[in-house]
Amino acid sequence: CEIAVQHADITNIVTVKVVDRIDPTFEKLIDFEIVDVDDIPTKEIQINNLSVKPITIKISGADQWLVLDHYRFELISKGSGILQVSFDSTEIPLGMDLECVLKVDWGYGEAEIVVRAKVKGPGVSPNQIEAGEIELDEVATEEISLNNTASTWIDMKVSSDSDWLTVDPMEFTLKKMGSEKINVSIDTSGLFLGNEYNGVVRFEWRKGGFIEIPVSFTTPADDVAPTITILPIEDQIVATECEIIVETDEVCVVMIGETEAVLNEEETHYVATVPLSPAPSINEFEVTATDMAGNESKETIEVKNIDKLVVVMQIGSNIMTVRGEEKPIKPTPTVISGSTMVPVRAVSEAFGAQVDWRAETKTVIITLGESIIILSVNSTDAYVNNEPTKVEPPPQLISGSTMLPFRFIAEALGATIDWNGETKTITMTLMINPS
Repeated sequence: CEIAVQHADITNIVTVKVVDRIDPTFEKLIDFEIVDVDDIPTKEIQINNLSVKPITIKISGADQWLVLDHYRFELISKGSGILQVSFDSTEIPLGMDLECVLKVDWGYGEAEIVVRAKVKGPGVSPNQIEAGEIELDEVATEEISLNNTASTWIDMKVSSDSDWLTVDPMEFTLKKMGSEKINVSIDTSGLFLGNEYNGVVRFEWRKGGFIEIPVSFTTPADDVAPTITILPIEDQIVATECEIIVETDEVCVVMIGETEAVLNEEETHYVATVPLSPAPSINEFEVTATDMAGNESKETIEVKNIDKLVVVMQIGSNIMTVRGEEKPIKPTPTVISGSTMVPVRAVSEAFGAQVDWRAETKTVIITLGESIIILSVNSTDAYVNNEPTKVEPPPQLISGSTMLPFRFIAEALGATIDWNGETKTITMTLMINPS
């Protein structure tokens, strides 16, 4: 309903709402503040029923450290009741900050009472360590102070979660109302430039009590390029690919040519298999190492891929094989005066050499790369790269072809020789280096 009050020209209207129920009133916060060990303080809170009808109060949500004298009680019309709330620190770790929310229900409504308390115990200063920038391979020290506000002794254990973070002492007894200082060491040996490091120093005591102190620092910006070491690589022989191994002094992304190298299982070096050009060839690769800060180093490596040319002949056979491919040979290899004679042109051209015949002097000139061999029919005198030498027996003309001992021509061209007496087979192998 509305009630109007008028005086002269002023009118004031009051709206009145009529209800059959009014919510009870009570304090919404209980603060025990700081409680010493084994103390059991008690607080009282008055709950007022403003309604004309009786109500039933139900209270729930109490933690183990709270003791209520009532969890349910009746309030008469316009009556009030006292709720006693006691704090029991017996099973609570020292130094803990506690908060509990009690739920108060009266049937047609509900509200909350927040209960707070702090148990006396160890306190630390500072509550975090920001050590700033620390150079590599240095040891920085910090200090943490502990103060015991409780009237009891406390056995403490101290630990850290990082290898670079150590504490001293790791165990001690904090006297009642006493203090202690803890040394914290930060060792940057083995760490990396340009990084931020975060760790924790943890203090623990009975009944699960603990405090954690964050520790942080940075290392100077990394502007140093990584060091590249390429392990020696043997010359490859008719290879299509090869393995290159690279070592660096820090974690990097390593590229060898267009191939990204992979860190091996032992994490000691990087490995990449790279393709090679057909032999004979010299393959040049650029090795790039980029560290986590973006610093880059480059080195170049050459891989020699040597060609292998194998020529196989058999006495009396008009077929020889060159790189595994059969080719005719005429005249056939034959034995003269105890020496195996082979046709100069067929063998020389099989090795890729150029053969010139000077009919007027019956002289043969063989050229392979920078090597020059000069010999004459029926003469034991010969020249290999302008150096005089002897050829026994001397070259001979057979069926219009110049024949000479296979061992002489093979060795003069730089080939190795394998003779199989059982099959009367000659195998000549020439390793061709890239120019």
